[in-house]
Amino acid sequence: MGWAVIQHCQHSYMIFGGYLLRQTFELAYCCAAAFSHGQPHFTSLDQTIFRSPVPVGSVLYLTATVAYTQHQPRSATGSPAGTFVQVRVDSTVRDIDHGTDEDSGSFTYTYFVENKKVSVLPVSYAEAMDYLEGRRNAIESRSFGDALRGLEALDSAVNE
Repeated sequence: MGWAVIQHCQHSYMIFGGYLLRQTFELAYCCAAAFSHGQPHFTSLDQTIFRSPVPVGSVLYLTATVAYTQHQPRSATGSPAGTFVQVRVDSTVRDIDHGTDEDSGSFTYTYFVENKKVSVLPVSYAEAMDYLEGRRNAIESRSFGDALRGLEALDSAVNE
């Protein structure tokens, strides 16, 4: 009976996921701005994984990493040249009472920085894996956007 009460109390005092998203978004923005030495513009929230709940009173460690960059030249349609900067934020929760760490989530944000050409190149094997995952996320996001634009074009053609 006591364990059920403790379990119930433990789950009723968890941090709201929106708060965690806000904290990771702000850190990712600062990371993109510091990396590019420019004004980043939010483009997309690519991959979000909530692995475990974050109890109130825990210490939250956030680590931001530029995982992938992609330069975009000026297009014929007039879109500006710049660089897409993909930032991954990993969160770890430390339980103060027990001193244990637990991976609580991973969040990937993409920003566009106009008139800047910055690049990130992996040095270690772990960085190369992060880079490849970032590239894969960028390709998936782009193909999703292309498919969405195709559906919008098809919808407008059907309605005319």
